[in-house]
Amino acid sequence: MEGRRSLIANGWVSPQRLFYVQVVVNSPMGVSLSCGGAIVEVNVVVTAAHCVYDKQDHDVKVAVGDFTTTGSKIHIAVRHWLIADGFKYDEEGRPLNDLALVILASRVPNFRVLPMCKEYLSYDTLLGFCGMGSTSPMLDPVTLPSVLQEFQLKESLFMNEDLFELMMCPEHNVCTYSVTENASFSLHDDGSPLYAYKCGTTIPECVYGVASYVWIANQENRKGNVFASVPYQWKRISNFFHDSS
Repeated sequence: MEGRRSLIANGWVSPQRLFYVQVVVNSPMGVSLSCGGAIVEVNVVVTAAHCVYDKQDHDVKVAVGDFTTTGSKIHIAVRHWLIADGFKYDEEGRPLNDLALVILASRVPNFRVLPMCKEYLSYDTLLGFCGMGSTSPMLDPVTLPSVLQEFQLKESLFMNEDLFELMMCPEHNVCTYSVTENASFSLHDDGSPLYAYKCGTTIPECVYGVASYVWIANQENRKGNVFASVPYQWKRISNFFHDSS
């Protein structure tokens, strides 16, 4: 993690308690921030597959609660996880089909959930992203900030808003360009939710993707945000919930 910064570029502090489903997937002791995630069922969290695929169940816990109040967050043990079909790293080290469902050993107390999006959205749909990154570039990367950060995005067929690059979005991913200039998430926001807004509001409606990686587009360090697509994986996800019911 040397040289990495916990940073959301050109984002803003999210409204308090708006992102009640946001969680942190980390070590049992809670000292190492690994990834973000979102509560999609009373005992299920969606995150990026690369955050958990090479770990043991007992090595991971999910932190929930109010991170702004001392002693209010709790860690919940993980029972197991379901890795998306086709998850692997390509020849350039980028994760493909980077989505996982983390099944918790107990229910999230006082839970509310953000459902997963079942269908693809039109390209003019305003999307949002929320993560644990900080707008302060000097923040220690293993230190949790006291507030969530967010920014707005729109989907693109290309990896970057500079369409002269003509880099097609990798298959089965949701690639975005920023509504504000050069907004991007950081390493520690992997697994955090990309969501669709409720019509006419800025309230999250459903999880459309999970943060997978930031693509450095060229030598000028233009960034493209790459998210694993929830609608693409929905058939297997829905079968999992049907079999578990």
